[in-house]
Amino acid sequence: QGFSNEERYFNALSTLYAIASKLAVAQGESQFVCNTDTAERIKDIIKLNYRDKDFRIEHISDMIFVSHSYICKLFKMKTGISPVKYLVKLRLQSAGELLAVKDYSVKKLCQEVGFSDELHFMKEFKKEFGVTVKQYREKIRELKSEV
Repeated sequence: QGFSNEERYFNALSTLYAIASKLAVAQGESQFVCNTDTAERIKDIIKLNYRDKDFRIEHISDMIFVSHSYICKLFKMKTGISPVKYLVKLRLQSAGELLAVKDYSVKKLCQEVGFSDELHFMKEFKKEFGVTVKQYREKIRELKSEV
């Protein structure tokens, strides 16, 4: 209903991979489930797309034809963190790097690193770095003036 043949094909393929994954787990085929190459591929996709505020982990499912839940389980198993946390961490690291070289407003910084909500960004920034954006910027200025 309303799906193109291509969408039906990819949905069926994704379902097939999800079934194969469950069978592999049941059979003890952990190399299929814990595929490092797939985890690295997921990282690469996130690195290529993290600046897009509309990018979601669900998009990876469409790109590599596996279910969202499989991606999350595999990624966490291989890296120790969820793909969403990895995405947020990458965005925050990029924000920190940009603050070291640019004097962006919080709004501009959010746009550059893929956050759509400034309040959420500021909360996550403080959690990651232990200081506010303003305090972080002041520390950078102090360090630059010492050199």
